[in-house]
Amino acid sequence: MLYPVAIDKGDSSFGVRVPDIPGCFSDGDNYQDAIESVREAIDAHIELLVEDSEAVSEATGVKNWLADPDYAGVV
Repeated sequence: MLYPVAIDKGDSSFGVRVPDIPGCFSDGDNYQDAIESVREAIDAHIELLVEDSEAVSEATGVKNWLADPDYAGVV
């Protein structure tokens, strides 16, 4: 299961949000660090949801988020 991510380029870092998992986000000093960091964030977030017996959102496709104004201008 792969979750789509939204990457925002900041002045000195890259922020990453996971639209399918509310509250799951990460960052990195460069693009590669951001991708590696968000993988860890997704794993940790899902682990906490399972431990707390909360529902884990299913991954959707990128198309579900393309028209969402919250994700305009992201990669």
